[in-house]
Amino acid sequence: MPRLAPELILRILAHVDQDYNTSHSFDLLSCSLVCRQWYQCALPFLEDNKPYVNCQILSYTNPELERLATLMTESRRYGLDHGSFIERVDFHLRPLVTPEFDHERVEILGRLFSALRPHTKSMMLTASYIYSDRTELANARRFVSQIRPNLTSITTLHISCLDPSMSRPRNLMAHVFPSFAHPIFALIHNLRRNLQHIHFTDSRLPRPLLQILGTCSKIRTARLECFDDHPPRPIALADTIASWRNLRNLCIRSQNAWGDRVQLAPTLARLARFPPPNLEVLELDNQQHTNRHHHPNQSEPALFPNLRILLSRCASTLVHVALPSMALEPDGTFDAIVGFLVELEMPRLRILDLSRPLYSMADSKFTLVPPYADFGKLPWPELRHLDMSNCWYITSAFLGVVIRSCPELRSLLLRSHVDGVKGDISALSDAGFVRGLHAGAAMWRHPE
Repeated sequence: MPRLAPELILRILAHVDQDYNTSHSFDLLSCSLVCRQWYQCALPFLEDNKPYVNCQILSYTNPELERLATLMTESRRYGLDHGSFIERVDFHLRPLVTPEFDHERVEILGRLFSALRPHTKSMMLTASYIYSDRTELANARRFVSQIRPNLTSITTLHISCLDPSMSRPRNLMAHVFPSFAHPIFALIHNLRRNLQHIHFTDSRLPRPLLQILGTCSKIRTARLECFDDHPPRPIALADTIASWRNLRNLCIRSQNAWGDRVQLAPTLARLARFPPPNLEVLELDNQQHTNRHHHPNQSEPALFPNLRILLSRCASTLVHVALPSMALEPDGTFDAIVGFLVELEMPRLRILDLSRPLYSMADSKFTLVPPYADFGKLPWPELRHLDMSNCWYITSAFLGVVIRSCPELRSLLLRSHVDGVKGDISALSDAGFVRGLHAGAAMWRHPE
């Protein structure tokens, strides 16, 4: 069989590649399926265009999806590796479950997901706050039931806009998964054996969902951002987190300005009793608790004592720590937490974020003064980034201790105002740090 010279094939592919970024053209994928030689020549072009192949379902028409599904099916049949170029599948649930249920589109998606196994590991699903319409819920169940057998390779799941709280009570049952179960619950249950990373944004996590998440034994990363445990059940949340014995990264962020979105203190109190044994990243943010007028309930236990216990028990493994606001804590709490941290040995710590604890507390007069300056050496030898951009009156003596104690330090964020640092800060310049600006704060970077 006659073959084209590789140089000619590359010229053809380069011409096809010119318009590849600007439309849903799959010509490059089609060319790579001509034969093995064309496939090998097309690989560099496909690698360069990976971001454009990631499958955003909402932006494709049915014919485009049909073509993509056919290409991926053929690739799999010939033992090629095109599926690896689609690293993530993104789709919105609502357009797929409207009363005019698109059977053709759902069938195409089923074939596409089947062809992408086992390459595609990540899925981003926008649940679109589907919770009360009977037709939408029924169609959502039909859709999920058709695609979930083909999603067993998914290890990363990002869900946004999930609000099952308005569903009928029986829709929230989690101990069995008959036809009336909430479809997203059933999907997560189906992925539980391989799921390693979960990310919820703008979502509510009722207790039945937390119970299902607790069965995902391989979870390594959990990011719960702007979520609403409705009604707040800190024990259920903490028990779920504690069940993930492989957990490495934990982020709990709730920034809504109304309502009690998360009771962080009792959650930490429970979690401190059963801390993840290998926790490396701990990011906590509860900025909605910085306004006493919006949150008159002061019966919640203090945050600092439980946070101190949790940090102590995870100190040997922590690499990244971001502390939450202390605005509703007793006076002097931030001084106490800093005094605790400068004595806490964290041999692996690389990032320490203290920018949130004094959020909306501009009248605070916290000052890093002796005895902190007398320590001589801080127990964070691997520290590379320190964020103190919301801290007032940091002494030059403390900065000197940081520089001497942390030889790996490469960036330091301070308040940009002149009264952000008390005393001479020439030690930063002397150590080779260069001043710049980052999000309104003074960013001191080391050139190395």
